[in-house]
Amino acid sequence: MKVSDQFLLKNRPVLMILSFFLVVYLIFFGRQLFGVWVNPFMILTSTILFPFLYIFYKIDHQQVNSTLSRSTGWAGILFSLLAMVSFFPMFKNVLSIDPYKVSDVMVQLETLCRRFFLGENPYYA
Repeated sequence: MKVSDQFLLKNRPVLMILSFFLVVYLIFFGRQLFGVWVNPFMILTSTILFPFLYIFYKIDHQQVNSTLSRSTGWAGILFSLLAMVSFFPMFKNVLSIDPYKVSDVMVQLETLCRRFFLGENPYYA
């Protein structure tokens, strides 16, 4: 076992807690750090990281080796990674869309903010 593996095995609970707080930090302050376009992907990545750390924390290596062969365990991990990668082409279409052109919410928010900053009542009865 390598030193890095021993470090990860010993510190999995700490890493899980840190990944949870990373998600919380990104939700509240990540926009200032990473910007409008990169922050959602950082949140997605860190949100995916948390369950993986939990799964690897709960797996007891002796139980896995006694119930499953190594090839079955790696095949499951490989299949999961391939399933996640298969969704990446769908994101290409999502990234090409400008939210200001297709969203009616942005127009409403701009109008309400403009009225508010001009001292007008943003909502009409």
